[in-house]
Amino acid sequence: MKKQWFIPFLLLSLIFLLGATWYTWRYRTHATDCTSLTDGRLRDLCFEEDDNTLYKCEAADGLCDTAGEWTVIIPNDAYFKLGGDVATAGTYDFGSASVVLEIPNAAAPTTDATGKIAIDTDLITQGMLQVYLTSALCNVVATTDTPADNEIPKYDSASGTITWEADAGAGGGATYREITLLPESSVLDDNNPPAITVVESTGTGTPRFRVANFDASTDEIIYWTFVLPSDYTASSSPIVDVYWYSDDTGANETCAWGIQVSATTEADTDDMLEQACDADVLVVTEDVNTTEATRLMKTSGTLTYATYMDGAAAGDVITIRFFRDVSADDLSSDASLHSVHIKIPRS
Repeated sequence: MKKQWFIPFLLLSLIFLLGATWYTWRYRTHATDCTSLTDGRLRDLCFEEDDNTLYKCEAADGLCDTAGEWTVIIPNDAYFKLGGDVATAGTYDFGSASVVLEIPNAAAPTTDATGKIAIDTDLITQGMLQVYLTSALCNVVATTDTPADNEIPKYDSASGTITWEADAGAGGGATYREITLLPESSVLDDNNPPAITVVESTGTGTPRFRVANFDASTDEIIYWTFVLPSDYTASSSPIVDVYWYSDDTGANETCAWGIQVSATTEADTDDMLEQACDADVLVVTEDVNTTEATRLMKTSGTLTYATYMDGAAAGDVITIRFFRDVSADDLSSDASLHSVHIKIPRS
């Protein structure tokens, strides 16, 4: 009877040697490649340390001795933690149409370290996204208003809302510097100048003004010179408005005005006696008013910087060469120029 203890021991040994199913699983790690293991057993788990990937042994013959028998069950791009800081490198992609990422939000949240992001639900009624960058708290605009082209956000502390409004320019000032060029302040061309005359109105008070009368058959020319303002927005495109009228009401009779720019910088290699106009000419056209003769016309165009501005910069001396371009013109009578108005973008 004393030797009967040996029988259970012998049975357990046989079960182990025959690979009995009581074996469960084991957890192990590998620095770089779990699939290189050749002694894995069914249901073993292996964590690959260099890319945070978890593998499971799914052996057909009891042992995972080939790479194909190790199956990824948690890939590295699905790595997550339920607590503590996630400090792994890479991109966290929540790009599913049915997934919403909720950002921490509260009234006056503590956002005081680089990279922290939160919604302050108390700053304004619509909510404000706050991002802490290096040493300062930055507020990102949040508004339910819909913007139109070229509008900027404006905060109203009384209502606690942000709306989109037209840009009023730097410091709340004008968007443009505006210059009005009058015929009497022009320099007439030596060969083909227009006639400058005084016009007297028949209305109450008989207002008087000067006009330059441009002929219908010749490119008559005048010039103006001014200094481009110091706050001119670099490489921007001024807008030109030409105010004129004609003693004509013919249908589809078009008047064409030509504008060229010469820009001279201090110490320019082209000195003041060598300056030349940009080769490109801005031509603006409009038909005369067919309802009544001598009604005021306003014809506009843009001096696109790259095409017409002769490389102008703030502080340059600008000369405008202005003429009636009869080659693009089929108005049969004189065109009387009242003024040229230039809107110069300012920074």
